[in-house]
Amino acid sequence: MEESHTGTFSSNNLNKRITIRPAIVSDIQYLPAIEESASEIFNSISDLKFIAADPPLSTDMLHSFLTSDHLWVATTREDKSGTEIPVAFLAAKCITPVRRSQRSANNNNLSEHLYIVECSVHLSFQRQGMAGRMLSTIADYACEHGFGWLTLITFLDVPWNGRFYQRHGFEEVEAAGMGDEYVEILREELDQWKDWNPHRWRRGVMARKL
Repeated sequence: MEESHTGTFSSNNLNKRITIRPAIVSDIQYLPAIEESASEIFNSISDLKFIAADPPLSTDMLHSFLTSDHLWVATTREDKSGTEIPVAFLAAKCITPVRRSQRSANNNNLSEHLYIVECSVHLSFQRQGMAGRMLSTIADYACEHGFGWLTLITFLDVPWNGRFYQRHGFEEVEAAGMGDEYVEILREELDQWKDWNPHRWRRGVMARKL
């Protein structure tokens, strides 16, 4: 287990000023603890408690998102020291859509997707619009850099997953229609999560056209 930095977080945060910005190296140490805290909400659904026990993204993976300029944080200023610390983050990667039936064809007309790998808000800072603000930030970035779609994979019927993203312009789409990589991600999840009943809790791709 990687080192966690949970001691600096405060639940007395209603009046704290939140800044959303690209991540820097010193932010990385806080992010695994944020993801672990964010996933605790899945303990409220008995069939999905295994998600709360899932390990967070490794620091190596987080550094790779940072290197590609696809890692953002929401920060607040710690009361005692005045240090700015992350309380939420969003990690993304570029996916070039390729489908088996099109591998021999010219795919230059297929716009790239910016795929949201993880969007986590520390439990003490949830329900304050922070995730929505991060989505707006990444949407602006994606438009400026020529991406055609924002995409993600989530639990479609969980209120703070699928229904939340619907409110922010995402729609459920067929994985195969978006590209082979999405199909493979869903297949890997099915193999990994032995306690998951995909018929009870659907998981799929959601996309937002830019």
